[in-house]
Amino acid sequence: MTKELKYTNSIFYEIILTGKYMRKMAEQLFKKLELVLTNEEFFVLDFLYKNEEKTCQRDLAVKMLSDRANMGKILNGLEKKGYVIRELGVKQNYPVKLIYLTKLGEEIYIDTITKLINVGQSAIDAVSDDDTKKMIKILQNMRKVLSEIITIDI
Repeated sequence: MTKELKYTNSIFYEIILTGKYMRKMAEQLFKKLELVLTNEEFFVLDFLYKNEEKTCQRDLAVKMLSDRANMGKILNGLEKKGYVIRELGVKQNYPVKLIYLTKLGEEIYIDTITKLINVGQSAIDAVSDDDTKKMIKILQNMRKVLSEIITIDI
């Protein structure tokens, strides 16, 4: 009976393996397109571009499943390039440095996402819109359940 229970036949394995493929593809694509951002920097700009809420380094690290030290390095690089600024603010009555996307950061983000979409369109087209929406919903539901099971210590 236990022979039938193979991790390599599970949805978790398929998701992790697909994630690894996508990460490799992103690394190669960023290099091939000679983009000014790394994929980690792009993820940060993407989050800031899409979210209006005030965000601090710790919150961003939690959302990106990264540690604060690594997030600090990424933010330092983005700040040096002029893509983000960090300003002293208050969040839940505590002083924090809030992160904002600059106009230049927004322009770089839009340029990068446009190039990525143009190149990745064939992969996007390989899956129907309905299947994409279903897949996103399934993955969001799985993340919700997993986030209730695990503790993310950042």
